[in-house]
Amino acid sequence: MGIDQLTLRELKTALEEADRDGYTLFPESLAADNWKKSAAKPLFAPLWAQVREKGAYYAANQPEVLPFSEFILFGKTGDRQTFEAKIFDRRMRLTVLSLLRLTDGPGEWDTPLEDCLWAICEESTWVFPAHVGVYRNAYPDDIWDREIPPRESVDLFAAITGFALAEILALLGDTLHPWIRNRIRKELDSRIFGPFFRDPAPHTWELKTNNWPAVCAAGIGACAIYEERDSERLSGMLWRIIDSMRNHLSGFDEEGATAEGVAYWQFGFGFYVYFAELLRERTGGRIDLLEGDKIGRIVTFPNACLLSGSKVVNFSDSVERIDFNLGLFARLHSRFSNVEVPQQQPEANQLFTYWANTSRLMMWTLDGGDAAEAASTAEASSSSAGGEPVHEDYYFKGHQWAISKSRSGDGFIAFAAKGGSNGEPHNHNDLGHFLLHVNGVSVLADPGAGHYTRQYFQPGIRYETLTAGSHGHSVPIIGGRRQSAGKEYRVEVIHYARTEEEVGFDLDLTGAYDCPGLAGLTRRFRWKRSASGAFELMVADSLRFEGQPQSVVEVFISSVEPLRPETGTLLLGPVEMNYQPGAFELEIDPQTAKGLNGEERVFYRILLTAIRPDLHVESEVRFKWRV
Repeated sequence: MGIDQLTLRELKTALEEADRDGYTLFPESLAADNWKKSAAKPLFAPLWAQVREKGAYYAANQPEVLPFSEFILFGKTGDRQTFEAKIFDRRMRLTVLSLLRLTDGPGEWDTPLEDCLWAICEESTWVFPAHVGVYRNAYPDDIWDREIPPRESVDLFAAITGFALAEILALLGDTLHPWIRNRIRKELDSRIFGPFFRDPAPHTWELKTNNWPAVCAAGIGACAIYEERDSERLSGMLWRIIDSMRNHLSGFDEEGATAEGVAYWQFGFGFYVYFAELLRERTGGRIDLLEGDKIGRIVTFPNACLLSGSKVVNFSDSVERIDFNLGLFARLHSRFSNVEVPQQQPEANQLFTYWANTSRLMMWTLDGGDAAEAASTAEASSSSAGGEPVHEDYYFKGHQWAISKSRSGDGFIAFAAKGGSNGEPHNHNDLGHFLLHVNGVSVLADPGAGHYTRQYFQPGIRYETLTAGSHGHSVPIIGGRRQSAGKEYRVEVIHYARTEEEVGFDLDLTGAYDCPGLAGLTRRFRWKRSASGAFELMVADSLRFEGQPQSVVEVFISSVEPLRPETGTLLLGPVEMNYQPGAFELEIDPQTAKGLNGEERVFYRILLTAIRPDLHVESEVRFKWRV
């Protein structure tokens, strides 16, 4: 039974029947040999070298202290990374030591692991400083200057931590010191169950449709499944969880896309899958939250966005390259044959900061050989036969994304463009923005997620950054005005159509701008491809003004430094760009953008300024590439 049809009575009955018949949670993990088998997989050999090295370091060194002075940096300066880096290291320590203990058995890892568990239980809160007070509608205002700190709440990282401790406690059981077991249960009760189940006031994330309701609810729900033995009580607890999961799913359009992109798809929907599988096991297979037509479309969204290697279409606060959880994809492939497992060498990196990710990576790739061979990869499934180009076209009508990918011989090229609104989760002001990706490089690029600080999530500052503001995207600046933020600033799709030779995508961008005198702005994309391996993207803008003509600056964001071989032509790596030199004046504006963790990257703003704007301005730019 899927999530759409499920009722509270059916949930309660399924739990009670499973109690009578028996059930096993996360069964792959319970056979000791399975951890050894996973460690012996050739795919994981480099990974396990990292695990052993980190384990030795953790065993020899106690966790770093977590100073109050660093905890309050977010409130004082907006800095997240200083404190979060230490928390992430503690969670990776938990993952690595638990993995080694489960694989090697009792012995050298017992004490380091119990020290780690004790240290996590000793933390003042499991909530990240950036999320303190998230249950308050005023967040993030009126928090850090209060005399009394906000009450305990459950954010993403508290929920993830609870999930990890509850599952590790279940896996290691009586082999842990009884005081450790008692302490974990005490902290789960006070930090997870108390703030969520004993306080009826909703957390703000329960009302959202982004990744938060899935991750938070999954973590809390997993704790409940592992810890609550009374089926009647558990049914009431999980019913609130399932309501949040429904909200998460409502954020996907009917074609299965999320405006948050692939990185947050893996984070949010990944935890949805972890919870769905635990619930399926807890109910003896009676309830399956992975059933349903919409779920079948959601699971293939990353396939549409996957470009070269591990790079993806990265609109909004998404990173360009994803560390895919091969275990998640292997499990989804076992349930949905059209899900592709990305080709990637797993590493002990950010995925290892979450126990749920790592445990599923290890256990869900056991069947069918290496995860990279568990399904046809994007490269293999779309390779061109006999030299003829092979095309994949996707149109996500709800969020207004168009994606087209082509392989011709050894060449790969992709075009992606978006509409939507400027009030999306992790929003960028980017309506009408587009990417052009060639052989591993997004030549026309999106700067991706900006540096996560307190300021970055305050609209007055966020949209002044290159990463989130429209000036850092391939969209026009009109009369000196950029696109505005808010759900009311949105796009109307005029036309989408595809043939073997062409994809057409036409947008009305008038509503993206708060610009007096702008009577109309349409953008036409024509993506042309030939059997000979020649590709061309035409981007044509038509602007109409009332009264005095206004300035028009066409902006294009390149990740490679443009070269000027001749007037009217730029070379962007392998791509030739042609514009109208008699009508537009060219300027190249290099800019440095800070990424998610503060890393810096240079982008080149190609500015085409209309020389003599009239009441009707026409702009046409072409991008050409040949295999």
